[in-house]
Amino acid sequence: MHSFKEIINNQKQFKKEIILFLKEEHCQTKKILDSIKTDDAYIVKEKNKLKNKFKKIKPENYFERLFFLSSNRSTVFYVWWDKEEKEAKIFKYDKR
Repeated sequence: MHSFKEIINNQKQFKKEIILFLKEEHCQTKKILDSIKTDDAYIVKEKNKLKNKFKKIKPENYFERLFFLSSNRSTVFYVWWDKEEKEAKIFKYDKR
């Protein structure tokens, strides 16, 4: 796993890329949800529940929590920019 210093350096260096990637992922997820077409009443009901939840979510708040230096950071997860794959990955902190 990554050390705290590595996490901080990676997040400082690639903050813009990480946020842009996470925003794009969020938009793609909404598009996929909207593209679900079915006549199944249960699936339609669950799809509508998810759409309502998406309307209430402020994704930027969740994204910020993944940064180590955030005042409201998650104690469980952090985000890492993978340079080779050019994508943000969310990891769980190691228990020590």
